[in-house]
Amino acid sequence: MDFGLFYLMQRDEQWSEQAVYDSDVRQMLAAEGLGYTSVWIAEHHFNDYGLCPAPTVLASHVAARTSTIRVGMGVSLLPLHHPVDLAEQLDQSAAKLKLKERFIYAQAPVDTRTESQVQEYLEWSSSHALTGKAGKPWFLDAVDGHSRLDRMEQALRSCTLWLWLDLRFPGVYGHVDEVIALRSLLNDGIERQLKGKRPLAQVRRGMRRQH
Repeated sequence: MDFGLFYLMQRDEQWSEQAVYDSDVRQMLAAEGLGYTSVWIAEHHFNDYGLCPAPTVLASHVAARTSTIRVGMGVSLLPLHHPVDLAEQLDQSAAKLKLKERFIYAQAPVDTRTESQVQEYLEWSSSHALTGKAGKPWFLDAVDGHSRLDRMEQALRSCTLWLWLDLRFPGVYGHVDEVIALRSLLNDGIERQLKGKRPLAQVRRGMRRQH
């Protein structure tokens, strides 16, 4: 089992921005010697919840001063970046891909509201770069048409992303028949659950009729 560290770079009124950066960077540089295998840096803008607006810059600083630890984005906010810029940032997860391939990845319809989807997107691109295959998508074994509504909706977005990437990278993603079949099951399951959640006014009207 591998362990990594995730940094929001949060600040409260007792800490200056410089103090947060100094403390967190010291921890990142010490992580490798303590046995951690990865460091993840969040991107945030205009608030103290996260002070790092350009995690790739900080990641480059850490990478230049360490030897084996992996440094990644957790996450990169895709709508705020030009696709060429994002293609360059994919160096962190998919350095062996050509610039054109990274540019295609940077245009992918990633749901940036969901950090887990951005993370799996980076993992797929990393596997593509290292092995030539994206691997098997997590949702094929983890979700079906009877899962929780939020899980089905998350998996449905991942299906859409997977199929988009498969069209752009033939032979890399695959599992297309399975993904399409699951997508159909998810659509049916979501529709079934939504139909079962009647508005409160309808429920009350039904109760009055019974009386």
